[in-house]
Amino acid sequence: MPKIRKHTTRRVTLKKKYSIQKKIKDSKKKIKKEAKKLRANGILPRSKSVITLTMFRDKERIWHP
Repeated sequence: MPKIRKHTTRRVTLKKKYSIQKKIKDSKKKIKKEAKKLRANGILPRSKSVITLTMFRDKERIWHP
């Protein structure tokens, strides 16, 4: 009777884990470096703030035109 494999493991090898961490670190470093360069030129990087409809004063007019 053939053996039936029940599931595959989700274990990640340490080599892959550390290479992913290194790529993330390099990416964040690059973004910070570009932001620093922009700030030196006097351009502020845009923040990614989330705007919800509850922040508006006239939200009733938006919901019910």
